[in-house]
Amino acid sequence: MSYAQPQAPGAFYEKDFAVAPQVGGAQMPSAQLYTPIPHGVTPAPGGAHTPAQRTGMPVSGKGDPTSPQLIPYRMSVRLYVASHDKRHFEQVMRKVFSLNAHNRNMRVTEVYHIGDERNVSATIKDDARAQKIYIGPLYHPPVDLNVESSPTWVLRDALTKSVHTVEGILEIDKCVTAQGEYRHPERSMFEAPAAPTIGVKGF
Repeated sequence: MSYAQPQAPGAFYEKDFAVAPQVGGAQMPSAQLYTPIPHGVTPAPGGAHTPAQRTGMPVSGKGDPTSPQLIPYRMSVRLYVASHDKRHFEQVMRKVFSLNAHNRNMRVTEVYHIGDERNVSATIKDDARAQKIYIGPLYHPPVDLNVESSPTWVLRDALTKSVHTVEGILEIDKCVTAQGEYRHPERSMFEAPAAPTIGVKGF
């Protein structure tokens, strides 16, 4: 039901990623550098820092839009989720929004839905935009991932540059420590879901 697949550093963007379809003219996320939040500083909405809160960089009145963006979180996450079942898709997206609102060292930055565009409501798109999440359709997950179950999470550790794929688990936050370190999923980490359950879906 669940799988975790380590990937080689630099393999976060799959082949032909640049030509993946986009929706509503949204731009792909820019390059990012991990900069931890100084102790006692509360991150701004959307995971952004004000210039005075950044560490290791001088404060400047003008920013270079081509420069990598400093980010306060360590683990960035890309999600592939089936959208042919509206209830399943909405459940996974609720998890995404909750993660971004409450997890300091983990952030979902990209969501690719596979199945039925009609089940992606305007409200979900608006909420994704508010959290600066790129959301767009795909016909199928990248072949290189070799996955079959939704949701599939691709986690990239900005500190170690390691990449991990976790398939068929909703509670992806249990696979990341409070410090943003990856934990390989074990059965003991998860409680049996109450019945009836939406469960894992196939793509």
